[in-house]
Amino acid sequence: MFNFKSNDNQDFYTVDASATQHLEILVESFWWRLLVVMGIVYFVWSEEVSINVGAISIQKSVVERKEGHTTTNFWGLFESKSDVPRKTTRKVEFINNTTCIIDPTYAVRYGVPHALVSRNDWKCKRFVKKFGPVAIAEMRHFGVPASILMAQALLESDAGDELMAIKTNNYFLKSPLNTPSNSRKNTAGMHVFKNLWGSFSAQSLLLCNTVPFSNLVKSGEKDYRVWVRALVEAGYSDDPEYGKKTMALIRVLNLTELDHH
Repeated sequence: MFNFKSNDNQDFYTVDASATQHLEILVESFWWRLLVVMGIVYFVWSEEVSINVGAISIQKSVVERKEGHTTTNFWGLFESKSDVPRKTTRKVEFINNTTCIIDPTYAVRYGVPHALVSRNDWKCKRFVKKFGPVAIAEMRHFGVPASILMAQALLESDAGDELMAIKTNNYFLKSPLNTPSNSRKNTAGMHVFKNLWGSFSAQSLLLCNTVPFSNLVKSGEKDYRVWVRALVEAGYSDDPEYGKKTMALIRVLNLTELDHH
């Protein structure tokens, strides 16, 4: 391979042209093999990869919603697109109005359009502005914190957009204990009110006349955390996340301001 020439007057070795050319071929072959190996590794690891070398084109992709997006390009040969962390393959087409308020990271994780998030946020705030005075009036009359009534109404009626809530004027659909006398039942067994205020009054009466909520009313308890804990422990809803959702709505929308009126 190498042609070493000794010179009596010079203490060094020279490499002929053919040996140098052969060395360059070896180095170039090494780099190409390394690129191929790296491409294969990224092809297996990544969720979406396209490889283009001349007329050869290989593509692998999956449809998956995740948080963040990263694109890596190797000298124009290998392009890797990866979203991390892996979360779900569910495509988001519709979300409840309260979803992104309850879980602020939901939109990022599932790629919910900003316009949809803003619209739903506006709906929730509009609902609070519209029915806040009703919740305050009920609180003054029955003693149930307005923040609790408002959070329950938001969650159970999806800020007033739940279809059954619209048909029945009942914003407290998730209450298995709700049997008010100022309502009638429809064919689906839901309580129907003449107006929306009726459902707020019925919910207040329910809590005032049911242990342990009645004890909280008698003691003048206004701490929403105590009320939420009581709702969970009493089995008010069969949703295991009901307490967390209610708490999040109160905190994010600052519903405790209603309790100070």
